[in-house]
Amino acid sequence: MASQTQEKMPVLPPQQGKVRWTRATFHWLCESGVLGDGRHELIDGEIISTMPNEPHLFVNSRLFLALIQIFGEDFTRMGGSLAISDTQEPQPDVAVTRHPITDYLTSGIPGPEEFVLVVEVSSATLHKDKTEKALLYATATIPEYWVVDITGRRVQVYRDPVAGEYRSVRVYDETQSVSSLAAPEALLRVSRFLPPR
Repeated sequence: MASQTQEKMPVLPPQQGKVRWTRATFHWLCESGVLGDGRHELIDGEIISTMPNEPHLFVNSRLFLALIQIFGEDFTRMGGSLAISDTQEPQPDVAVTRHPITDYLTSGIPGPEEFVLVVEVSSATLHKDKTEKALLYATATIPEYWVVDITGRRVQVYRDPVAGEYRSVRVYDETQSVSSLAAPEALLRVSRFLPPR
């Protein structure tokens, strides 16, 4: 017999076709172990599982360490969630927040207004990161969004979100340096966080 204290799955209304999950149900599925190990995010009510490969992990780690040197460890996150809406909870690879990450231990998953920079590291997900994720982050008015293209060895930088799209898009190759709007004086060489040739 099941324990009386065991948390119950939220009641779902009857649906036909594709199920659109809410953040509450998504969290229950993650915490109960139903989704298993690995990384998951909620995009437009759909649960997406990601399996980072070694180049992806390499870039994530290098970029995370580089951004810590610029913004400090209290403001730099790796693999944390971003609460956009009831059906949107992406998990950017690296991000920088406006307030210390210790604040979110009590306030919960931060919303888009708490972020100054989000980064997606891309290989197999490049098209989705440049289209769906760019639309998602622009609609949420994230001021700056980077897509690190591992295969193309470059960074695409999106800025100035207006009416669901970024009005400024610039590409920096591995010979160039990029800086965030939040720390324009801190130049970061693109090749510094890419895998060696």
